[in-house]
Amino acid sequence: MPEFDTNLERVIHQELRKLPPVKTPEALLGRVLVSVRAQQALPWWRKSIWQWPHAARTVFFIVLAVMITAITSSHWWAGDVAAKGAEVFSDSTQPLMPLGNAFVVLWRTLFQNVVLYGLAFCGMLYLLCLGAGTMFVRFAVRRS
Repeated sequence: MPEFDTNLERVIHQELRKLPPVKTPEALLGRVLVSVRAQQALPWWRKSIWQWPHAARTVFFIVLAVMITAITSSHWWAGDVAAKGAEVFSDSTQPLMPLGNAFVVLWRTLFQNVVLYGLAFCGMLYLLCLGAGTMFVRFAVRRS
């Protein structure tokens, strides 16, 4: 195990303090200033929402809340589903029942085992990679 100098941070800090400050290239400074001025010149609706005027931000959030409420407050539809269960959809999904049954049969006979074995295989590969990575890191640390 290598030994560390406890004063290393202090020595490096002192040496870096002795260096002159780095000058910014003129071309970079000009491009940065142009970019900052262009951002400041944007109209308020093109800026981040947190830089909008307070009144505009408040109106936006109220309109957003109304739209979300209008979209998700279909309580008449949710009430029917809660009361009758999936029978509400039985008329519209009746032609798809044979296809659904075929999928269930295929799932139980073929795909279920393939998915389970695939997940087990992926888990074993994950553990193999984890173990190999740990071994390589320990080997590298021991060598340095």
